[in-house]
Amino acid sequence: LAQALIHGPQVLILDEPTNGLDPAGREEMLNLIRDIISNSNSKVIMSSHLLKDIENSCQEVIVLRKGRCVAGGSIEAMRTVEQNLYELRVKGDRDGFMAALTRRGCDCRLTKRDVIQVFLGPTMTPRVFFETAQALGVQIRHYYAKRDSLEDIFIKILEEDLRGEAGGATNADL
Repeated sequence: LAQALIHGPQVLILDEPTNGLDPAGREEMLNLIRDIISNSNSKVIMSSHLLKDIENSCQEVIVLRKGRCVAGGSIEAMRTVEQNLYELRVKGDRDGFMAALTRRGCDCRLTKRDVIQVFLGPTMTPRVFFETAQALGVQIRHYYAKRDSLEDIFIKILEEDLRGEAGGATNADL
């Protein structure tokens, strides 16, 4: 990387720059990449299957499938906030809390990470969470509107591409 930077390139192409690095080395490399992006005249093109690295370092993304560009643009512009979908963690009677929200018209499910995902009805507001928690003596410890991660975006794009492709490719073709 130092050899590439010494000449002040206009474009720097990095292929899997964190591959094989230990966690400390990986973080140091990502910090260096962010520094290059912020403080030099170089444009950085980074290829990686580690979408979290891309999400934390880059502002724009191009999604390739079988060597063909299927989407591209600003990560933030591609990110959607799912209307009426929230994620919560609570302390107390989680099952009772979920049941009470369901009775009030919410659709609740528990993820593998023990996060409660709640879909509010079209006329409901998040206030229902706090009213229900107060009524049951439950503490809300984590609360946010669900936003797409780069992994969510990637999967949606590839699924849409597969649906649009003639011949009906399978997930094995991704």
